[in-house]
Amino acid sequence: MRIGIITYHFARNYGAILQCYALQSYLESKGHRVEVLDYMTGRQERNNSLHHKRENPVKNLAVNIALLPFEAKRQSKERKFDDFERNMLALSPRLRTVDELASYINEGGFDLLISGSDQVFNPKIDDFDRAFLLPFDTAAKKASFAASFGSATVEEVTEFREDFRAFDFLCVREESDAPIVTNLCGVDPDIVDDPVFLLGRKDWGRVESERPSSLGGGYVLGYFINKEASPRYLALTGAVAKELGLPIAVINVRFGIDSFRRGMITDADPSQFLSLFSGSSFVCTDSFHGTAFSLIYGKNFASFEPKSGSNDWRKRDLLRKTGELGRSVAVDREEAQKDLVEIVHSGPIEVDDAISAIRANQDAYLRRIINEVEGD
Repeated sequence: MRIGIITYHFARNYGAILQCYALQSYLESKGHRVEVLDYMTGRQERNNSLHHKRENPVKNLAVNIALLPFEAKRQSKERKFDDFERNMLALSPRLRTVDELASYINEGGFDLLISGSDQVFNPKIDDFDRAFLLPFDTAAKKASFAASFGSATVEEVTEFREDFRAFDFLCVREESDAPIVTNLCGVDPDIVDDPVFLLGRKDWGRVESERPSSLGGGYVLGYFINKEASPRYLALTGAVAKELGLPIAVINVRFGIDSFRRGMITDADPSQFLSLFSGSSFVCTDSFHGTAFSLIYGKNFASFEPKSGSNDWRKRDLLRKTGELGRSVAVDREEAQKDLVEIVHSGPIEVDDAISAIRANQDAYLRRIINEVEGD
């Protein structure tokens, strides 16, 4: 069967590119011909450009000047992501419009199109494009896999009702998204977790590259997305390192003054990202995918929240499913460091059964839709 995947594979984001690789790899392992549809409009290309993100040329110049001290590392990271994308994803030719996408699919004899994972159903984010909703006639069946509406409400996606109704199979990532699909389409969607769970520890191990030579034995790994809370996160990660008597390694996401700190890894590619998780003794992260890979690799870890009552239900739902909700730490609490020390000494996690259940649910959905397509 020929299968096309459309998602945010082009984002310079570890989770985005690795979830795409995971779905592709899983489908290929079942004997299917898989292509990642390399759809990227001019707007999306600008949004993800190293130097031309902003339409205002003055602001664009000012930001680029401010980032000059990091130019070599930024270029290095960009090249490494490009290499991973070219070497690890089965990319189609570049497609820039919905008409080009439709023509390529219809002329290519695709049997199944999968939109997802990630926030491909969220029109509120800058990189959203209607192409993710496959708004054209085709002989291929249309499916979504772990698609997310993000923070979009049913009112904000109602204009796409007919696009959603044209899907043959609808599957979302969050339980909170299911009522939106039911409201729009009158059907209850399947709910599965992020594609990174389709692959096991050994599968991801084959994708890893070497860790920096400066990291010898154990180390405490930090991986943070929230810029504003980053100073607090770094301080708590330092406390963990002191408690364990280990050095710190931090995967740098946004370039700034903290990028000069000792232990910052500023140009890791997705393969090295995986190896850094694999080799760590403890992980501190505020990221969903950081939490996911900590679970996959069976690491002792803490999942940070910037404040009590945070609305990051994705991480909390994942921690609940795996029985590790106690690893969530709201860093604005006075007791945060005390909570963190208790986690440090809590011992190894036991989540293999929970992850197997997550994977079995994903596998069941994919097998079912593939069997239905093959039976038509």
